[in-house]
Amino acid sequence: MANRKISDLDYAFADQIEPNDVLTFVDVDETVVENINKNVTFDEFGKYLKEYTNLFPIPFNTQYIMPDAYINGVKTPISSKVAGQTVNLADVAAFKFDQYGRVYDYTSDTEPSASEEILMASGSAATWYKTRITENFNSPQPASIVDNAVGVGSSNAGYFNQYSFWNPKVGNGAASNAQKINYSDGRQNDYDWTYLFSKSYENVVTTKIEMSQTNDNSLPRLYKSNYTLYIYWSTGKVIGSGMVAGNENYNYSVIFNDSITQGVKTIIGVMNQATVKVVENPKIIIDGQNKKILGLPLGTVIRTRNNTYLNNNVNVSLILTNYF
Repeated sequence: MANRKISDLDYAFADQIEPNDVLTFVDVDETVVENINKNVTFDEFGKYLKEYTNLFPIPFNTQYIMPDAYINGVKTPISSKVAGQTVNLADVAAFKFDQYGRVYDYTSDTEPSASEEILMASGSAATWYKTRITENFNSPQPASIVDNAVGVGSSNAGYFNQYSFWNPKVGNGAASNAQKINYSDGRQNDYDWTYLFSKSYENVVTTKIEMSQTNDNSLPRLYKSNYTLYIYWSTGKVIGSGMVAGNENYNYSVIFNDSITQGVKTIIGVMNQATVKVVENPKIIIDGQNKKILGLPLGTVIRTRNNTYLNNNVNVSLILTNYF
């Protein structure tokens, strides 16, 4: 009957509604009064909700739905490890998904996968003197060095870099003991260590360096130093340990443990000191902003009678492995 109230009409249940059934509504933008009452099918009304309102898709927040994951019937909060975070895939061993395909947790990868990038190098390095060698490798350089005891001050001691070479003018360990630098990728007979220290580690997670060093006959006895170093570029950390050889039968264990900064930082190894210090603390120099290694540890012998650093020849062999 036309005069029945809406509340008096028969009820319809969800399973009775068809897409072409209609709803009535008032069109407030209609300017012709006789036409303000309109109808819309359930199908079109559903399309309106999905495409023109914020109801569908439902915003993913607790005002509308609970964001917790249910794992085997157990309510599990979405982990703060992944919620709103950017996760580096190189740091992940496995993701955990709920039944709707949402990541709710992950397992960290503590052992990064090794790449095929392994660099081996060997050659000579000076313990104190730092300068470029000229192409005239067979002539002793620099001409100003007349004695091995050339070093005053520790700024050049304890490491070798791209400018390190050994080719003294006179004294023990003459030019015949110098070794040109060779690399496993076929680069041979370099004068300087420029190739090694110019590398960038922008996409590397961890760099491992295994290094062995021995003096030549410029010292009265054969001394050997060994280091194993880890540079964690992703977390900004340098750790390592080794044995550094000094003169006069002194040898020291050494450990490295420090953070990388955005600038250039010299990381000094802590030695297990004896009563007499006859070798300088070995050093690692890192350019954190550009992700470069600028210096690696080398024992620099201290002459105790006048407290100068000896410019000796050290034969260096290293294996550098990058992990991604």
